[in-house]
Amino acid sequence: YAISIHKSAIIVLIFSPLIIKFYGEPRIKPIIYALSLTILFGSFSTIHLAILQRNMRFRVVAINRIVGQIFSIGAGIILAIFGFGYWALVVRRLLLHLCGAIGSWIFCGWRPGLPSFNSNIWPLLKFTFNTYGSFVLNYIRRNIDKILIGRVIGTKQLGFYDRAYYLSTMLLSQLSNRLANVGASTLSKLRDNPTQFIHYYSRIVAILSFIGL
Repeated sequence: YAISIHKSAIIVLIFSPLIIKFYGEPRIKPIIYALSLTILFGSFSTIHLAILQRNMRFRVVAINRIVGQIFSIGAGIILAIFGFGYWALVVRRLLLHLCGAIGSWIFCGWRPGLPSFNSNIWPLLKFTFNTYGSFVLNYIRRNIDKILIGRVIGTKQLGFYDRAYYLSTMLLSQLSNRLANVGASTLSKLRDNPTQFIHYYSRIVAILSFIGL
């Protein structure tokens, strides 16, 4: 998964000229270069956060997230006060992912070893690429409206739309994300018991379907 994310950072840098041409705004070039680092910082914490969540250490994950938010938002406000403009938002985003990576390494005792290429790793790589491919498609689906608004209508209108969309979905996303983390961590402990796994998964789907209807 981390390898796929590193490749994504490289792809973003390669396609940066096309992004600049698409929006007709050369000032976003250094922003793209800077924000590509968030992909790398995020990859450093992916496995560690997954281990913490699988072990149901949700308090630690929450503390790590809150500390990162406080530090990054504080730094962004200070930079904005001193006249750094939109770079305050860029730095805030970088610090958020960097703090998350540092905190996950502090709270999680697992450390990666040297890569090993053998016959047992290919099923894992196949699962990784399928999972990340699904993530990419879902990300495009959720952001295609913002891309088109920024390109056709303008950046100012995009800013209003983005904040309005965030505020309208904030409560639901906060609730669903926490429940999803707990559910995934619980089901991961049943991977060696497929009968019980299917039973619990079916009950979850039935409850969600009932609530949705």
